[in-house]
Amino acid sequence: MIPRAVPVVSVTLDNLRVPFITDGKFKILSFRSKDPQFKTDPGVIPDDAICEKSGIKVVQTDFQHTDMSDRGPDEVKTSIQGTLDRFLEDDSTPPPVMTDMPTTTGPGPVALHAPIKNRRSHRFRSLPELSRAIRWVH
Repeated sequence: MIPRAVPVVSVTLDNLRVPFITDGKFKILSFRSKDPQFKTDPGVIPDDAICEKSGIKVVQTDFQHTDMSDRGPDEVKTSIQGTLDRFLEDDSTPPPVMTDMPTTTGPGPVALHAPIKNRRSHRFRSLPELSRAIRWVH
């Protein structure tokens, strides 16, 4: 007797920085918060057309970002669990892999460096300065 094959599924809870893999090899369910303090970087969430082709389902919620964890309210956990159960019951297979599509969305704008203060309130002007300071602190 061969056990039923289990599809590969990825679930995200309001990821903010890492773009989705859009090669269509597995299904993705992403819960998004409605939290003005936590903004998703440009390029993390693909547009609707790529989501449909790649088997990505984006669920917009009214929850706060920090509530979407095991420490969040029971109401939030129950809602997420119900949606997840329905998603997993869907036996549809991921769409075929589109070889002419990029495997991830663009990373969006990235700062080359940002001012960071160390214990001496010194502002670093470059990554090499920051590296030297980190070695000095440790």
